[in-house]
Amino acid sequence: MLISQVKHSKRGSYHKSNTWIEAHITSQILGSRLISQFKLSVRGLYHKSNTQIEAHIACQTFKARLISQVKHSKRGSYHKSNTWIEAHITSQTLRSRLISQVKHSDLGSYRKSNTQIEAHITSQTLGSRLISQVKHSKRGSYHNSNTQIEAYITSQTFKARLISQVKHSKRGLYCKRNIQIEDHIASQTLRSRLISQVKHSKRGSYRNSNTQIEAHIESQKLRSRLISQVKHSDRGSHHKSITHIEAHIASQTFRSRLISQVKHSGRSSYHKSTIQSEADITSQTFRSRLMSQVKHSKRGSYNKSNIQSEPHITIQTLRSRLMS
Repeated sequence: MLISQVKHSKRGSYHKSNTWIEAHITSQILGSRLISQFKLSVRGLYHKSNTQIEAHIACQTFKARLISQVKHSKRGSYHKSNTWIEAHITSQTLRSRLISQVKHSDLGSYRKSNTQIEAHITSQTLGSRLISQVKHSKRGSYHNSNTQIEAYITSQTFKARLISQVKHSKRGLYCKRNIQIEDHIASQTLRSRLISQVKHSKRGSYRNSNTQIEAHIESQKLRSRLISQVKHSDRGSHHKSITHIEAHIASQTFRSRLISQVKHSGRSSYHKSTIQSEADITSQTFRSRLMSQVKHSKRGSYNKSNIQSEPHITIQTLRSRLMS
């Protein structure tokens, strides 16, 4: 693949030519891949040849994978051999998984054995889950047992959810109980949503009531959206009103887009108008694209024009692509 890139800007012209060659070679027993990379640039020539060998070996009771990797470069040869063994063992009442991992390298051998046990216990009225996890390693054994209880309670006019969580660990017992109430109220012309949330914890009770109102207004030629948001809490009331206007204008030879955005808030009004033009020009032997972008704002005007050309050239045995 030949990549030739030409860029024109105010600073001048810049040319970069690269040649990348890739070959795949398959051996008899192993799946090997030879990657030969040849690059031409202004700095000179660079060649890198790598050979990667990967073999899969299946043993009797385990799922083992042997990865043998050999790399050849100017610095020398490097060999790395890894053996990965994974076994799944199922006990009577629990779902346990034994992971035994053995790695062989020049540094030495490393073995890690983990046993993970997970049990699900269902109580009468609550959906509870008991997670008991046991890990065995060279450092020792670590046990973590958690009990999570979750109950759903439905009130008359609200959707209420009671979450009672109990955790057992070596540090002790931890209980957290939350009650979340959510109500949806639809008004006449607007889409409003009332969220009332009550939380009970050891620190005390906290209530947060929010009212969110959203309205859509259609103008004649523009697409406008009015979002009016009112929030009520213990700290006070906060109102925010936003009007967003967006228009599309098509010129003769360019594809232009005019985005006019007006925002109204308690602080002040902010207006931003942007004009973006894009044209596609096709030359004889190249695929060129002219992007002319003009932006108008309070700071001033900014214009940026780029020409990008890209041809495709096919040689005999390689896949080459010339990008200018």
